[in-house]
Amino acid sequence: MRRRRYIQWIICLLSYGFLAELPGQIDTIDLFSDDTARLKGVEKIAPQSRDFGSSKTLKSSWDRHAFSTLNLEGHSIQIIDLSKKAFHTAEKSGRQIFSEIPGAMIYDMDGSGNQVNLAIRGLDPHRSWEFNIRQNGIVTNSDMYGYPASHYSMPLEAVQSIEIIKGTAALQYGAQFGGMINYTLKSPSPKKIHYEGLHNVGSFGLLSTYHSLSGTLGKVNYFSYIQYRQSNGYRQNGESQASAFHIRVSNHSTSKLRITAELSNSQYLYHIPGPLGLAQFLSDPRQSTRSRNYFQPNIYLPALTFIYRPYDKTTITWITSAVLGHRNSVLFEGFANKLDTINVLTQTYANRTVDIDEFRSYTSELRLKQLFRIANVSNSLTAGIRAFNNVMWRRQLGRGTTGSDFDLSVEPNSFKRDLKFHSQSIALSVEDAIHINSRWSVSPGFRYEVGQTNAYGSINYISADSIPRIIEHQLPAFGLATKYKPKGSNSVFTAGISQAHRPVIFKDIIPGSALERAAHDLKNATGYNAELSYNNFLWKDIITPYKSKYFNYTLSLYQTQYNNRMGNWVLFDSLSSNNYIQKTNIGNSRIRGLECLLKYIVIDHKKNRRKLDITNATAIQQAKYIKATAVSAGKNVSIAGNSVEGVPTLISRTSIGFQNNKLYLSVLYSYVSAQFSDALNTVNISANGSVGKVPAYGIFDIQAVYQLHSTAKIRFGLNNLLNKSYYTKRPTMYPGPGIWPSDGRGFNLGIELTF
Repeated sequence: MRRRRYIQWIICLLSYGFLAELPGQIDTIDLFSDDTARLKGVEKIAPQSRDFGSSKTLKSSWDRHAFSTLNLEGHSIQIIDLSKKAFHTAEKSGRQIFSEIPGAMIYDMDGSGNQVNLAIRGLDPHRSWEFNIRQNGIVTNSDMYGYPASHYSMPLEAVQSIEIIKGTAALQYGAQFGGMINYTLKSPSPKKIHYEGLHNVGSFGLLSTYHSLSGTLGKVNYFSYIQYRQSNGYRQNGESQASAFHIRVSNHSTSKLRITAELSNSQYLYHIPGPLGLAQFLSDPRQSTRSRNYFQPNIYLPALTFIYRPYDKTTITWITSAVLGHRNSVLFEGFANKLDTINVLTQTYANRTVDIDEFRSYTSELRLKQLFRIANVSNSLTAGIRAFNNVMWRRQLGRGTTGSDFDLSVEPNSFKRDLKFHSQSIALSVEDAIHINSRWSVSPGFRYEVGQTNAYGSINYISADSIPRIIEHQLPAFGLATKYKPKGSNSVFTAGISQAHRPVIFKDIIPGSALERAAHDLKNATGYNAELSYNNFLWKDIITPYKSKYFNYTLSLYQTQYNNRMGNWVLFDSLSSNNYIQKTNIGNSRIRGLECLLKYIVIDHKKNRRKLDITNATAIQQAKYIKATAVSAGKNVSIAGNSVEGVPTLISRTSIGFQNNKLYLSVLYSYVSAQFSDALNTVNISANGSVGKVPAYGIFDIQAVYQLHSTAKIRFGLNNLLNKSYYTKRPTMYPGPGIWPSDGRGFNLGIELTF
């Protein structure tokens, strides 16, 4: 109780301030630069980026120091500059956005562009919940302890770049196994007022419109947008409507302080077409098994950011933010062969199930970046403190209407689960990049997270003591990274290891029926990420002053150890003489892999502005249960040596890009090998599609951008060129067990206007 009281006091003190900002205004950076030059008073500009981007200088002193709040010497970070990719932003095709991220696993189940489901290195892509997800450095995960999924979904038309910081670099942001993803929105225009509009049409009834105004008025700049998108969907009963808005105002009132206030919202309503059985998928993947199912998240993100630079070598950032909103669903649940039809006696449909989640998540993070020297050795120290106070109110299994529209009405007192999940946490982090010399740096780091989760409320089909009511969290994590540049070489070696964790979340403790119970000694998932990387410019051949070519590659070996995975056991109750299912920690898994990123610039003719490049991102991975148990036919069986579900052995994406002064054309081929859908590694696909292997698939996409005028661009795309029928996963939870087909062949056409 005393520790809990201390946590509450600290959260109250911090709740009026706000979190460390990530690179909000940077186009590309040199991922292998350091802070040494600034210690000597030299102002650096970014040279040619080694992450395959075009060279640009940092836009302002403020933007450079906003980025300096990061300490990423020796860590894995990739930056995707969306302005340099030819793809259809309105549809949010994950395989196109993350085509240069080796091993990017995408769940593509609705095709509407509402949500990105991403994972790397054998983790679970469900709503990207193995990552700490941010927008302009602001946390967007709905509840880091209760439900870490990110239901917030900004329009990619507003995004300038995406930073992906992999697991070994996650200590500063929360020691998630996946790491951190930051979506950086576009910068305000230096003009007083600047308009940008993107308007799109496409197959399956796609219609999208995006409007943005930004500008600078003296020491104040602003950026805003509104967006609306609708789609009929590839499948029957798969339509959706989405909208979003954002407003950001920054004040540079002094040379040392910048204050930024912003408010974002995203919401969408998705008509869920239901899972398919195997025969249904093979006969017609566009058919539907549900006509009355809906999903609706509505999320607000308010935030306030302070960046203070009292001295050239010192940067203090403070961001306070919140995730406020709902995740709602109305479902007729069941396998694909459970028909949703009118009852001949009552002449009505069955009552649907209503679930309502309400999020009230408040986060405050204060970070200090300090450059200094000890015995002529330069150091770049980052220290931070993060506090959050989250309440998730979950009402589930309410008896809904027999209608067919989106209706959250329920019969009085009909929610079978009515629970509140209250989490509080304080986390301290320190990381120091020690530049031993100009070619070698070592970065030790530490994070200590302490908190508590309290569950209140009732589940009407089990006794009050069937779930743990208090879960303690003490989560220390150590990390070490290093970077070495051989003398006279273009190559760079990096290596790192970092502990990681994932707290017990809401779904881990909630029994699905009266036959289930949750263990009271549940352990948080713990483990580590380790990697070794080598990056090199193999050669660069200057043919003429206007023409060059080069070959660049990065090879990475990694291992992720994931202990205390959650699952089910079958146990015997001696009092009732009955078996029951216990939700508990079932064992450990280990994921190993090789990642390779290659880029060959075949032609880069500066004078004629012609460029031809080939890029390949490939990951070969092995994910195995090391010591684990699962339930099969009512018995506990060992699954040691089995493959972890949802992890393909091979993911490879190859793109060929051509551009001149008016046209940019890209052809992408994505291949994902077969994967198991359950821990028992069932091979044959069941008739209802709920278990069995997910087959391999390969997809061709063509995208193009044409500069029609200095103020207008035309965008065109043809996705799934060969009209491949495929699916990316077979879920065991939402939105229902079975086959969820991805989109077939479709085109898109858009115009981009700026003035």
